[in-house]
Amino acid sequence: MTAPAPKHALRFMAGIAQEAQKLGLRKGLGAAAAKANPVVMVLEAASAIVGVVDSFLQYRTAAAHRDGLRDMIPSEAGRLAAERAQLALQIERVRADMNQREQVRDRLVQLVKACVGAVRMAWDELSRLRDDDLPDLNRIDAMTADLDDAWRQFQTALEHHHQTTH
Repeated sequence: MTAPAPKHALRFMAGIAQEAQKLGLRKGLGAAAAKANPVVMVLEAASAIVGVVDSFLQYRTAAAHRDGLRDMIPSEAGRLAAERAQLALQIERVRADMNQREQVRDRLVQLVKACVGAVRMAWDELSRLRDDDLPDLNRIDAMTADLDDAWRQFQTALEHHHQTTH
């Protein structure tokens, strides 16, 4: 279950190809990297985390129905939906404030905290799901892998943002 390549990644790869034709591969890579927008990369990585958390919500709801734990769904779904909504709100705020660097930096700090909390909670829940009776290990493993990939993408985007802004 792989996510499609983000738009900025495709633009970046096309930029590398164009710059490599003009300047050679090594210089072309550097020129294309200089044009990449680190804020957009962070936002798209955070959006990937939102998608994984949403997938987890859907799975947890299905598992609760399967196990007859319908009374747990409202509280847990509400908590996770609030976490997802908070994360989506942070993403929208960052997009709205992209032109003001200091505000973007503050929003990114809030976004990182929200992502860390959402990912930590999802990892804990996935770990707990493994211990349930009759867990769907293939699906849990797939969601864990998706979450790990989204987290690595988010960390890479943050590193790139940090390197280009400092």
